[in-house]
Amino acid sequence: MSLATITWSRPKARDGVGYVNEGSDRPRMRPRTGKRGTDRQLAKLLNEALDNLARSNCSFWACEGPNRQRDMMTCVKCAGMRRIGTVLASLEARK
Repeated sequence: MSLATITWSRPKARDGVGYVNEGSDRPRMRPRTGKRGTDRQLAKLLNEALDNLARSNCSFWACEGPNRQRDMMTCVKCAGMRRIGTVLASLEARK
């Protein structure tokens, strides 16, 4: 009787284009401003999030940034920045 062991290395998960998916899970967070956070406190947190996102690179080579969103060209990071910016502008308009 003979015994053979076959091993292989599994490649990293890739999207359809060939880029390695480097996503992360959404964290479960507690409110940092209390149950009744003011609009100013929430706007401050969103400003910090936008600043941090602005320091990171786009995730798609053809992305033109968050100021000019175009279908099939804007990366996920920049599209998320636009949505956060929309919420921030709405909070600031309430003041």
